[in-house]
Amino acid sequence: MTPAWLPGNFESSSDSRASGRQFTTAKTIEAEHEILSRMRQGQNHVEPVLSRPQAIAFADQHPRLNHAQKSVLEDVLSSSDRIQGLQGFAGAGKTTTLTTIRSAAESQGYRVEGFAPTSRAARQLNE
Repeated sequence: MTPAWLPGNFESSSDSRASGRQFTTAKTIEAEHEILSRMRQGQNHVEPVLSRPQAIAFADQHPRLNHAQKSVLEDVLSSSDRIQGLQGFAGAGKTTTLTTIRSAAESQGYRVEGFAPTSRAARQLNE
């Protein structure tokens, strides 16, 4: 049952990692399911940007990246998946990692475009 103070278009979210109650909308849940579906459909459908050894070597050329960022860089660049998601807390280094991934892809002749779900996120991509 939805509390009286909460508009009917919100639903309780069950994120085991979060503390306290969280809420989302049915539209957001639907969008997330669509993204996951498209990601699954694109698995093993493209040639990787770099081979795994090349991706590791590229990551090693960026000493300012931490271990987790290098791992993401290696995984993304050597993946055969058409779509990949990158998620992390604020300040975790997602933007820095994506900038480095973009650099590697463009050096291999790829055209990189970013898509974002909100205008705020789109502005950040533009920057």
